[in-house]
This record gives sequence, structure tokens and C-alpha cells, in this order.
Amino acid sequence: MNMTHKAELLCIGNALIDIFATVPEHFFAQYALSQPAQHCDYHTVMHILEAIPQYTVCSGGGAANVAKIAAHVGIRTAFVGTVGSDKAGSLDTFGTQFSTELRAAGVTPFLQTVSEPTGICVLLKTKTGKSRIVACPSAALKLESVPEELVNGINLLVLEGFILDHVHILQPILTIAEKQGIPIALDGGSPLIVQQYARQLINYCRTYPFLLFMNEAEANAWYETVGSDYEDMYAFIKSLTKEGGFPIIAVKLAGRGAKVFANDCEYHVGTTFLVSKESTGAGDAFCAAFISAWLQNRSIEKCTSLANKAASIVLNVPGTALGTHEKVQLSKLLSPSFHVFTSA
Repeated sequence: MNMTHKAELLCIGNALIDIFATVPEHFFAQYALSQPAQHCDYHTVMHILEAIPQYTVCSGGGAANVAKIAAHVGIRTAFVGTVGSDKAGSLDTFGTQFSTELRAAGVTPFLQTVSEPTGICVLLKTKTGKSRIVACPSAALKLESVPEELVNGINLLVLEGFILDHVHILQPILTIAEKQGIPIALDGGSPLIVQQYARQLINYCRTYPFLLFMNEAEANAWYETVGSDYEDMYAFIKSLTKEGGFPIIAVKLAGRGAKVFANDCEYHVGTTFLVSKESTGAGDAFCAAFISAWLQNRSIEKCTSLANKAASIVLNVPGTALGTHEKVQLSKLLSPSFHVFTSA
């Protein structure tokens, strides 16, 4: 692993391949896909894929998506994660695709390898809008550590919520970040993760230079677990930002824009409602654009407006499988002449 890089942003998370497909109405019952999201072993996932004649494949995982979008808007970005290797010790097929796509986006990948296959997440929809997610994280969950050399000198770190499960990875990162004054952006990951680590999240917000991103369900899970002394969810979140500077807490509200809390203030920036073709990756695009603008010292309102815009761009494609049009739009996002029109 070559440690030489000059990235401003280091993203650490699950290295996954996202696969998107439209399937017949009977497909879920045929393959016993009864849950909205479920984990399966690798052979089961591949068996399901064999039954799908056409699908879209792209690199995925929350932190990797953030890295790709940030790179497209002009931020020097690197990514750390784990992929699978073949019998010869080289990246397996999906691991190669993951690496190739990140490099094509302008991201420097630092990929560790294990003997298990590269992780896969299959996102299935029917023509009537029913959906299922079938995942086999596999190698993605095998990250053992992050070399200190990669963290040194970074302007901002991006972490996925799953890392809260892995203190042996998280704590050294937090220690380095605290020592060097490196801000940390963390995505909540899921309501279950936020609920499980609710008190730790409060402690992290009070201890480290934190930017916390959650969707509405995650924020509500946080409030219901540890915020009952406050009138409502937003009063609870705002109470955590009274010290000034950090934390900055963003709650993504989908078609209603976002609320951001910082310096004991609340900012609500609306967005133009769009019909979503595929929402996967939109929240990651929000995070990527927000922190990219924040690194350029834009105001909270401007960061949020640009984040909403980035999310709306990604809604036009499956995951972060960006076409030329979307890439051009993102490349112009941080231009001083770029204007975003929002609705309240």
C-alpha cells in the first residue's frame, strides 16, 4: 500500500459493489426475499443475480460514495476500505471494478485485501415500486486498521456509522484527529446503529470536532433513546451545539431539504421536490457537497443549499453511477458563480 497522497479528504468505510435491477412482481416471493433488507451469503446473492438478465453495477458504500462525489466537485480525496482477492492474490473482479471506478472519479484508493469476495449490495425494484435490498458485505467488514500515515495532514475525515461497532479502528482515528485538530464527519448509518450508540454519539459530539449527518429516521431514533428531557427532536439536537464551533449536526429531510444545527442556531434550507428515480447515494452526495463547501469556508446556509443540489443530481441515476451530464453539474457546484434556487 503506497502511503503517498496529498488528499484533503480521507473517507473510511465499506467497499461495496452496488447492483441495481428491475425485476418481475413474483421475483421476491420466488427467492424468499420477505424483508425490506436482508443479508445473504455470497453464493445466494450470485444465484439471485444469475436470474436477472440486465442490471447496473457501480462502486458503492457510503464513504466511497462521499469520496466519489467530493472528487467530482473538485476536492482531493482518498478512500480506505477492504476488498476481496483472487487465488493469485490480485483484486477479484468486483474489487478491480471498485478500484477502477474510484480512480476514474479522481479518488485515490488505499485498499486492503482479504481472501473473502468483495462485498455486494443488490437493490431490486419492481415496476410498481416495491423494493428489496439483498446484501453480502463479506470483505467490506474485514477492515482491521487504518495506517496513521494516511490520517496525518488530512483536512477532514469521513467515517461510516458502522465503524462505531469497531472501537479498535475508531479509537486510534479519533486520537489522531484530536491531536491534529482534524474534523470528523460521521454518517449515522441506520436508526439501529444510532439507537445502539446514542450516548457514545453525544460524547463524541462533545469531545471531538464532529460533523454529524443523519436522516430523519436516524435523528428520531437518537432523540427517542436519549433526548426525552427535551420538548422535541430538534430542541434536543440544538442543545448539543451550544458550545460553539462543533458539533455541526445535519438532519436530511429528503424532499423537504435539510435542517442544520451549529453554534446554537438552526438553519432550514428547502429544496425543489423531485420524483426520485433511485434514492441510493443521495444522502452521501449531500454529505460530500456539504463538507466540500464547508472546507472552502462557505456559510452553513450555502453548504446546505449546495448539498441539497448535489443530492438532487444523484437522484437522476442509480446510486453513484454518474453520467457525463451529472459529472459536469457536480464539477460546477463549488464555482463562485453557481447559484442554487431553493424553496422554503
